[in-house]
Amino acid sequence: MRTLLICIILFLANDLNGQSFSRSKTGSLIDEKVSIILRDNQSDKVLVYQWGCFGCRSSEKCKCIDEVVTSYVIWNVNSKLKVLRIDCCNNYESFFLKSDRIWKQLIENEVKIFDSDFKGNSLRTHYFFDNMRLVSDERVLIMNTYDYYFEHGVKYFKGDKGNSYRKQNLRQPAKHFVDKLKNELKTLSKKE
Repeated sequence: MRTLLICIILFLANDLNGQSFSRSKTGSLIDEKVSIILRDNQSDKVLVYQWGCFGCRSSEKCKCIDEVVTSYVIWNVNSKLKVLRIDCCNNYESFFLKSDRIWKQLIENEVKIFDSDFKGNSLRTHYFFDNMRLVSDERVLIMNTYDYYFEHGVKYFKGDKGNSYRKQNLRQPAKHFVDKLKNELKTLSKKE
């Protein structure tokens, strides 16, 4: 029953979040891994972090859907942070981070991070994004950011005034957390 509930929560989170967590081979692998982690009590919460580009063409030989996405499944095991990278072209082994400070920051600021309120003046058909889901047995918290939330003075069409919410968006706790997380993960990907 618990496994069924976890699967339903993940399915609904994907559907509510639309294209950001699309039904792809990668999305299915992520959902399966999160379900196993929660079902086997490896951790009480799992963070799924994705960054990528919607509308970009993949330079990889294998072809992804309409977006180029790199995903990380991150969870805490006995005060150590375990990370599994997933993308549509490669299989990776999970590994432990040396420090769990990013996890501690997430848990301590969970409400602030996922209550961040980003605004934009318009939508784009081609953009970079950072998405997070924090999944537990009880709930799924979702946070999405798009590069155009932080643009300064960029105008895409006549009459576009750029994003007047830029300064407000830059102060959001989720923006600060994602920047730190991305930095931590970039350091790791250079070592792979």
